[in-house]
Amino acid sequence: MQPGFLERSLECAVKALTNFDGVSAADADMLIASHPCLEFGDQLADRLRLSRHLVVHLPEQLQRSHTAHPIAALDVAIQDGRLAAARQTLFVAVGAGITVTLAEYRRPEAAAA
Repeated sequence: MQPGFLERSLECAVKALTNFDGVSAADADMLIASHPCLEFGDQLADRLRLSRHLVVHLPEQLQRSHTAHPIAALDVAIQDGRLAAARQTLFVAVGAGITVTLAEYRRPEAAAA
């Protein structure tokens, strides 16, 4: 990994979330963050002033699965009940370039409120 890539990735992710219309990271109940660096999710939560317990962490055998990370984390959240309990889930994936991809999932009853 290039020196400074993690720091720049965090900056770009925060900026992208700031410009994501209608979405406030402060409203997130769950954060699925994918990045080649394992510390990215926790550090992003810190930058967004979210509790680290909102970050979905993968089991050790899946921790290096960057491309499959979002779907693997979603599966973990389904299995442990966090997806059912979350009203707003943020998905943040950062990769080479730097490329930031964001998605928000709101439970239908939460979106109507």
